[in-house]
Amino acid sequence: KERLDLTPNSTNLQVSYINNVKNKKCRPHKHLEVERNTNSTSECWIVIRGKINIELYDIDDSMLINEILEQGDCLITFQGGHSYISLEDNTVICEVKNGPYFGAEKDRVYI
Repeated sequence: KERLDLTPNSTNLQVSYINNVKNKKCRPHKHLEVERNTNSTSECWIVIRGKINIELYDIDDSMLINEILEQGDCLITFQGGHSYISLEDNTVICEVKNGPYFGAEKDRVYI
């Protein structure tokens, strides 16, 4: 597929996988100012280099998954908790989440 939407249109974080052929151009555009209201923070992690061990927790804080992600892997979270530990030096991940960010004391609680 040329484009695979990894999240439904209704979620507060939109993530897609786009497989472009040579000379495929994204038409120049900008997005309109649209009011969006969210009450949760979603995240997407993409492993650029190295490996991480992830832990995912359910909304009741019980552990769901403990798994290793490697270069090229992508994780999208919407609810529940999460954690990771880098398994190699120079591990690089790209983190994307909805904002604005008001600081840890207003944004998170530790499990």
